[in-house]
Amino acid sequence: MLALGLILFGPTNIDRLFDLSLEQILAEQEARHSKVRERLKRVVVADGIGRGDAAAIAEAYFFKHVGCGGFNGIRDGGRVWIVEGAFGFAGEPVKGFYIDKKSGRVVSPIGPSYEDPLDILKG
Repeated sequence: MLALGLILFGPTNIDRLFDLSLEQILAEQEARHSKVRERLKRVVVADGIGRGDAAAIAEAYFFKHVGCGGFNGIRDGGRVWIVEGAFGFAGEPVKGFYIDKKSGRVVSPIGPSYEDPLDILKG
């Protein structure tokens, strides 16, 4: 339960976890998941990947594949968007995670990579 609270609220809002029932926590997680999926569905890879698209892709990736850690932002790396995030309870910085600006290809050192970022929605 504590791990689920950390994922939903982050360490700074963890006290909120103790004010909610399990049903409320799961409902909030489902609402957040729906929001993340909807943002990713609006990405059109054929148009190229802008900063907002890259953020939607990275957020969906972290939501699906990173149970402990989080997405912190995107920065320009020339031909790619560099994904900034943390992994694990210690919040180790993620290095080598990027999204190709032209193709949308996702390369991740902490989980699966994707040729098509919309495949994150599958499964």
